[in-house]
Amino acid sequence: MWVLPGVALAFLLWVNTRGHAEPPAPPAPVPQVQVQSPAATPAATPAAAAPGPTHVVVGLYIQNIHEIDIKSNSFQAEFYIWFRWKGETDPTISYEIANAVNVGELSRIPIYTDATGNPVPEPQPDGSKLQSFHIYGRFGQPFPLASYPFDSHDIVIAIEDAKHAEDELVHEIDAAGTTMRPNLQIPGWKLGAVQFRATHSSFPTTFGDLRVKTAGELYSRVEFTVHIDRPVLGIISKTVIPLALILLITFGAFFCQPTDIDARLCLTITALISAVALQITAATELPPTGSLLMLDKIYNLSYATILAVTFATIWVNRLAHADQPERAAQVDRWGFRLIGAGYFGILALLVLGAR
Repeated sequence: MWVLPGVALAFLLWVNTRGHAEPPAPPAPVPQVQVQSPAATPAATPAAAAPGPTHVVVGLYIQNIHEIDIKSNSFQAEFYIWFRWKGETDPTISYEIANAVNVGELSRIPIYTDATGNPVPEPQPDGSKLQSFHIYGRFGQPFPLASYPFDSHDIVIAIEDAKHAEDELVHEIDAAGTTMRPNLQIPGWKLGAVQFRATHSSFPTTFGDLRVKTAGELYSRVEFTVHIDRPVLGIISKTVIPLALILLITFGAFFCQPTDIDARLCLTITALISAVALQITAATELPPTGSLLMLDKIYNLSYATILAVTFATIWVNRLAHADQPERAAQVDRWGFRLIGAGYFGILALLVLGAR
């Protein structure tokens, strides 16, 4: 009896479900593929460029060069140096003067400061910052002396950054502002114009920094150079002329009587002693060096000439005692001509070659 009601109930539930069934979803549209020409393809958005190094403009004004010490290979100078830059990196904190002899004795006074005296950069109209320093000190400079006393040298002031490598900081030169005091003079020297160049330094070490993988990083460097020459007339009057006068006195031996051996040898020996004294005096101004200087060549030539006159004097005296007065006079005559011409000719070549 219970079967018929159950079947009827199941039939009604089935009919109700069919009546509320959702219609099937429509088929998805087929996507349309559009082909674009390469010119119409939009360019990829570039990645953000890595920040480049800080560019620092450096200038120099030489106020004084107080001393050039050839013996100690150094010079004393007073100058103003300035830095102009943009950005957060302050080059005035990490810069160094590469050839300063004693950093502890280096006077470095900032020009722009706050009320307490601490250095503060001065803002510029273009948004950059400016700081200047008044510097006085002694700086090392090797002076080649191969051509002494006709030598010329370059005085160099080198600026480097002690902390930032070249990929972080690069120096540029303020060519318009770099110069020297117009009436600047150095006694005993002639000054040329200020020259400059931007270069770099490389150190074959990591300085113990484990973050640096390879040695030999490049650091920006600026060199300011002043060329100096010795006055030619002053050097000739102090070195060449006194020595030439001594040799002229030596040649007086050829005009003495052949038998006056004492007078002849007195002239040559006196000339030798005088030449040695002059060379010792000149050497006191020079540092110890194992190379042959131009001054040494001139004195060696003088010693050889004095020796030649001495030998000619002895020869003439022997001829006179051998009753050969004509031959003795001939040796005197040709000895004076040949030795004199040889000495002054070679001396002129040495002097001209040194210049």
